[in-house]
Amino acid sequence: MGAAADAVRAAVVEATGETGVSGYPRYTGGGMEADIDPATGAVEALLVDGSELDYSLKAVTAPAE
Repeated sequence: MGAAADAVRAAVVEATGETGVSGYPRYTGGGMEADIDPATGAVEALLVDGSELDYSLKAVTAPAE
């Protein structure tokens, strides 16, 4: 399924207090902007350096260490 240890790229993101276009809270950091469902942790929308994530890649969330 994928894990943080398998990441091609990783970033720590923080809540912006805004709602993204997907309707979920927006988080940013390390060149990434993500809309994350707080109930499930699912990434509903993601930009990496201003571009959408390629369809062959997937986003994975992990709790802060």
